[in-house]
Amino acid sequence: MTSRAGKKGRFASTLLAAAALVCALLAAGPSLAADTDWSSLTADEQKMLKRFSGEWESLPDERKERLVTGVRRWQGMSPEQRDKARNRFQKWQSLSPEEQSTIRRRYQEFRRLPAEERKRITRNYQYFKSLPAEERQRLRNRFQQLTPEQRKQFLRNRDLQQMRRRQQTDGQRNRPGARTDRQRQRGTSRQFN
Repeated sequence: MTSRAGKKGRFASTLLAAAALVCALLAAGPSLAADTDWSSLTADEQKMLKRFSGEWESLPDERKERLVTGVRRWQGMSPEQRDKARNRFQKWQSLSPEEQSTIRRRYQEFRRLPAEERKRITRNYQYFKSLPAEERQRLRNRFQQLTPEQRKQFLRNRDLQQMRRRQQTDGQRNRPGARTDRQRQRGTSRQFN
């Protein structure tokens, strides 16, 4: 039997993965409206979209564009990327309709946030994913014990810590006599006359 904390952690992880996938799909590029006639699709695209062939002309243009964009993205994926996409889709389908609805609602809320806030959340997520599994679990457990206000403060403090670390790193790099990135790579130091 899995713990409630484990389920919430997996749910949050799945939510973020689904949000990332939807972001990638939404950022897929320019409109394909001119390319969505069935006859304008390649044989491979028609084969992958075969189940829609009978109703293709009656589908809304937006839906056709999404389907064609998805097929083209799929065709450009490596086998490993396709496996990951399949697994994410299977996870999505295994969620209850309520969980899917919650994820969609949270994703819409995320999209309405200012760009800087979305970047901050994305940075925090990337940082979290880079941690060892034990550390992620420790943080999840700690986070779940906090009140909503404490959670907000925790995240603000973590952002400040990251910003200070970056400033310290930048400050060390820019101090007089400090080695440049290139010098660090070559193992040399600045020569002053």
